[in-house]
Amino acid sequence: MEERHPVWYSIISYSPNDIRNERMNVGILLGSPRDSVILEYINPKNKKLAPLFWSSVELEEYSSSMSLLKYIISDSKKRWHHLQVPQLNEGSWENFFDLESLPFGITISDTNYAFVADINTLKSKLVDIYIGKKFLQKKADSISLKKKVYKYFETKPSVAKKLKNNLKITPVKSIPALKMEMDYTYFSKDDNLAKFIQVAPEKTNQALLNWYKNTSMLLSRNESFDKLNIILDSKNSSSSMELNQMASDLASLDSNRTNIIYLDSDISNTRSLESLMDTVSKDALPINEWTDYAV
Repeated sequence: MEERHPVWYSIISYSPNDIRNERMNVGILLGSPRDSVILEYINPKNKKLAPLFWSSVELEEYSSSMSLLKYIISDSKKRWHHLQVPQLNEGSWENFFDLESLPFGITISDTNYAFVADINTLKSKLVDIYIGKKFLQKKADSISLKKKVYKYFETKPSVAKKLKNNLKITPVKSIPALKMEMDYTYFSKDDNLAKFIQVAPEKTNQALLNWYKNTSMLLSRNESFDKLNIILDSKNSSSSMELNQMASDLASLDSNRTNIIYLDSDISNTRSLESLMDTVSKDALPINEWTDYAV
């Protein structure tokens, strides 16, 4: 059983006008030393917000306030060496984020505490209770996992010249006609063995079966690479049971060379992916220095 750890959470509400004093729950704020801080809030275009705003100006103010809160949280993460716990009986959210005041219209409730094995499970329950899951189904959910990962990598200029994308490799050297495509390939400065990053297929179909077969052969029959990083959607997403079972089985084939990365709902909050990007940024060779390296 996975070990439980302490998590704090608060509910974010919004009022567009002090005189009307109409207020609605619009978001969830969670945090722990293990998971940092997670923010989820209702998209400004969501129909749930329609009764709250009397004009397009009020809607624009909401959009600006929530975007500012998102930036404040992101900026605070850079300053925290160790995430502090917001003890609101001794201070305020303004003190927690080192602000003079919170963005216009936003109120954050006092902190509540829980012990959980997975912060995303708690987040899902809180969203269902205080907001309604259907109102936090972001349009980004319809974007394929591969596109989501590719867009994230585009925000990492420090690794752009060190990762070669869509490189076709031979999982079994004795069968050159058999090919599989890696989303990204890189080499470290200290060895000449390839390292791969691969986004797993999302649907149970022939492509998924072929991926499992080829990846199995790669792990069991190929010693000319050093690491395979497999990226999957969150454990709590709609990823198929078959896919999760396949990923676990692949990891068991060669646990030393296989790294499974489950993405958070906000990909930028996925610590294991951030750690991988830091490693690539610091240790990987630029592609133009691959002259003596082969896959």
